[in-house]
Amino acid sequence: MPFLNRFRNTTWAFALALLALPVLGWVQYRWIDRVSEAELQREAERVRRGLVRVAEQVDAEATRAQLYFAVGPMDFEGEPLASGAARVLGERLKRWTEAAPYPAMVAEVRLWAGSGWVGIDPKTGAAREVAELPGLTEEIRPGAGFPPVLLGDGRVALRLPAGRLDGRRGPGPGLQGGRGSGGGPRGPGRGGPPFRGRPPFGGEGPPQERPFRPDGPPPPRREDEEADPRGPGPGPRPVPALIRAVILDTRWMASTMIPGLVERNLGPGAWDVETGPAETTAETGTERGRKPDAEIRLLTIRPECLGADQSDGPEDVLRRSSRPCQAVPPDDETAIWKVGLRHRSGSLAGSIETFRQRNMAISFGVLAALAAAICALWLSMRRAASLARQQMEFAMSISHELRTPLTVMRLAGDNLAQGVATNPEQVKRYGETIRREAERLSAMVEHVLTFARAQRPEFVLRAEPVAPGMIVDGALYATGTLLEEAGFTVVREAEPDLPMVRADANLLITAVTNLVMNAVRHADSGKWVRIRATADAAAGRVEFEVADQGPGIPKRELGRVFRPFYRGAGSGATRGTGLGLHLVKRIAEAHGGTVTIESNPGAGTVVTLSIPVAAVVEEPPA
Repeated sequence: MPFLNRFRNTTWAFALALLALPVLGWVQYRWIDRVSEAELQREAERVRRGLVRVAEQVDAEATRAQLYFAVGPMDFEGEPLASGAARVLGERLKRWTEAAPYPAMVAEVRLWAGSGWVGIDPKTGAAREVAELPGLTEEIRPGAGFPPVLLGDGRVALRLPAGRLDGRRGPGPGLQGGRGSGGGPRGPGRGGPPFRGRPPFGGEGPPQERPFRPDGPPPPRREDEEADPRGPGPGPRPVPALIRAVILDTRWMASTMIPGLVERNLGPGAWDVETGPAETTAETGTERGRKPDAEIRLLTIRPECLGADQSDGPEDVLRRSSRPCQAVPPDDETAIWKVGLRHRSGSLAGSIETFRQRNMAISFGVLAALAAAICALWLSMRRAASLARQQMEFAMSISHELRTPLTVMRLAGDNLAQGVATNPEQVKRYGETIRREAERLSAMVEHVLTFARAQRPEFVLRAEPVAPGMIVDGALYATGTLLEEAGFTVVREAEPDLPMVRADANLLITAVTNLVMNAVRHADSGKWVRIRATADAAAGRVEFEVADQGPGIPKRELGRVFRPFYRGAGSGATRGTGLGLHLVKRIAEAHGGTVTIESNPGAGTVVTLSIPVAAVVEEPPA
């Protein structure tokens, strides 16, 4: 009883725990939402910082190419301008392919020598004819310097003046205030007249003065310049300077260099890279029309990203490493290329949503498991309480069952001892009573012992071929007195030539006996019982069937009648321990058989015990 009281108290605790789970689920839902939002912001900031580092490194390499291939008259002093510039550029192109961090970034180097563009042979340094590149002769606006220009084939050109064609020595195009040749070995370039006139490659407008270097010597007087023989009319003017152009292989950069930098700065395997001109939608590496998770403009000349200074020579430029620098503003028109990143799951927000859903699933899965554990524990405790109650009822029932025959035997013994029964008939009757109650007591003790043995794994002790008719007759003999006293009509049916079953005869007789005793106890109203043994040749089994015409068993209880200590709601004052049908099931299972029950209220009950037949061993002929 204390256990049952504790069970009632813990039921409330389980109920409160189950009610707390939805509250805990709501708290987890809100917490995971906030964690996901914070993770999205943190990841977006990490991607932005990584993309800024990628832009710094790409711009540092573009600046390296611009500075390394910057040549001026002092680099080829004493040589014709065009051939000297071509020789120096060829030597540097060869050295670039050997020592630059990204040699494949530079596809080719070209030189404008007054009449058109020529290519530089990296092996010989000689000028060679090349095909026209659309966009390379694009006009440079006054005051705009020489920004990178997008070519018609999608590549990018870095252009820079290399010297005048009129024989005068102009300043080198290096860093502001630095070496005249962009760090050449000949030292600072001598000051020379600036380029003055129309912008290179054509264009309209008044003549402009555009010194190569702000700290160069003062520009010459206008009257010192040769007059334009064509006059001041409109139309293109002769180009007065050598222009060199470094062509960047943007296809290689988009397929190899930039994805490698993204992987280095943001980790491998998570991002698709989109590249393209800044004026159009990036379409490389992902689907068109989809906005990337992050993007940045790049490919502009930023010496601060390379850490170059005025005293650097060409080899110094090659050895420099990129360094953090200020990000390019989104509206910077000199940055003509852009890089976008898209998470491979579809979008960064989508990946965080997947992360959120996974966390939700795990959290609610844990809560569901916790709820299932609470319910299982409650059901286990409920079953334990029910089992404890049944055990108490069993103890009370067995005590009553033991006390009744003991009381009858004691009274009969007292009467005999005190000489109350002097008539031989009375003595005989008292003796029969004592014998009957002793048999009943022995059967009860054997019942309990059989139940105890049934809990062992090896239940069948002496299995041997047994005739089914012997089992039926043994059960009828064991219950004959009980059936006679109860006034039951017994019908015995056993098919002839039934196959033998391999069984422990005593246990199998006990099982059929229990079925008959149940019929006597619970079918007293019908006063009829049938014991039948039949063969199921197709299944290879022999079936022992016990039927009665009692009140039957409610359908809701049919699944419980084989449990130990279970007694149906209609048992009432009927004597019994609740072990009979459980023992029948255990005996059937120990023999490899089954037991089934069919019952309808008011129509009686049929219990069928099915046992496999014994294997037939053919004796060899004599």
